[in-house]
Amino acid sequence: MKTFSLFLLLAVSASAQIPTEYSLEATLEESRNEKTGQPVFLCSGTTNLHDGTILSAYLYYGKVTPGRDLRYAAVKVKEGAFLGTLPLYKDKTLSGTYLLHLRFNPYLQQRKIRQLMGEQVREYQTRVTLQIGDEEAYRADGKRVRKVLAGQIDILWKTGQDLRALLLEEPIREVWQGYVKMWEKRIRECVKACYDIPEYKALGIDDISERAMDDMSEALHKLIRAAGAHLGDRQNTEHTDAMTKMNRILDIIRHDCKRRLGLAFANEIERKRLLDTAKEGILMAGGLYTWLRRDPKATPVVYYARLEEFTKEFTHQIEQLLDGTPKKHHKLIEGLLDHARTVFQAVEEAPKSKTNPLKKIQAVVDQYLEFAEPVEARLKE
Repeated sequence: MKTFSLFLLLAVSASAQIPTEYSLEATLEESRNEKTGQPVFLCSGTTNLHDGTILSAYLYYGKVTPGRDLRYAAVKVKEGAFLGTLPLYKDKTLSGTYLLHLRFNPYLQQRKIRQLMGEQVREYQTRVTLQIGDEEAYRADGKRVRKVLAGQIDILWKTGQDLRALLLEEPIREVWQGYVKMWEKRIRECVKACYDIPEYKALGIDDISERAMDDMSEALHKLIRAAGAHLGDRQNTEHTDAMTKMNRILDIIRHDCKRRLGLAFANEIERKRLLDTAKEGILMAGGLYTWLRRDPKATPVVYYARLEEFTKEFTHQIEQLLDGTPKKHHKLIEGLLDHARTVFQAVEEAPKSKTNPLKKIQAVVDQYLEFAEPVEARLKE
């Protein structure tokens, strides 16, 4: 059992009629359910908040991001203590850093609790950190979880390949309908297996699991319908064209997911798309100052908002390139980011410049373009 304790002393306003000190001593532990053996997190501690007070416990992974909590529990104070159980995983606790955000919200309390606190009612909160496993275990667990998701994606992709192989056998109606029922069951099971999985949410790949499964499921259902229509009218090329399109979509989704999971590298077309999008963002950012000067509707607020948008989008493209290319090319890609930061900084400083900043902006944009020009070719090496 691993424990990390944090003591937080919360002093209420000195202007209160009755000075009072509220304290929270919180502990986060990894444990097991004695009956089921399921891993659980225990949130416990002591406090001098009034009996009946409700504390909100949010469990996060890696960092506290509102709306991305893995588990929530309402914990009740009784005789100066509290204990909350937060079950999360089915079998094994994912290695990494867990953060418990413990919060007292006066507006969620019963009226009698607020009355006891008088004028000193306000919000209190504290955080506790628990480290599970070391860096090696963290990497191993992450790889294991990603492979499980990739396996589910492969099951759906292979369903499309099985359908294609069956069509070559020219099955009779009864055989075809039997396979369709089997495939539809398989699709439902795969989709269900990828929804609301805490490991995926913790690692930030739940968008891949849920969105990819939805897209692949939709493509497979369209493929099955097109194949069924093809069996009834083999001379109609519309059905074969539809099947070719759906199989291509399945290939694209599968490859894109594996690339984002770090299990496959981006192909030449994907690298070119990412590089072209990044280049476009640099050119648009470089033209912001000219837009600010010439457009009567332009304002500094919108100027900086657009700059922030371009910066985030560029960073996103670079992250995808890093995820989708071998490590030997990472220094080259990071060079793109370094040059881009110079561009964004020049654009950010431009409105406050005492001299005309256009030459400086154009110079750093040209430096980026010069550096970026051979990158696509070098990534093929």
